[in-house]
Amino acid sequence: MEQILVNVIKNAVEAITGGGEITIALDSVNHQLRIEDSGKGILPEVEKKLFTPFYSSKKNGQGIGLTVAREIAHKHGFGISLTNRREGGAVFTLLLK
Repeated sequence: MEQILVNVIKNAVEAITGGGEITIALDSVNHQLRIEDSGKGILPEVEKKLFTPFYSSKKNGQGIGLTVAREIAHKHGFGISLTNRREGGAVFTLLLK
């Protein structure tokens, strides 16, 4: 779990260059952990490839952070998603059921 949080929060920090917010929320009713950022969001062509090994939209990215996060989550029986927020930015959701 620690590695998932490290990878996702690192991505969120990189997404809010120039200032912004990162929010971490645990929703015990829906069994979700959400990490939201107020960055630029995810381009549609990038969203389709987010969990592809070695794919990165970042200049010096390695493309393994989200792949590792997904693998760890699935091994624990959790689901994950990464989408844009209506307010701008992105939201990573870890489904804990």
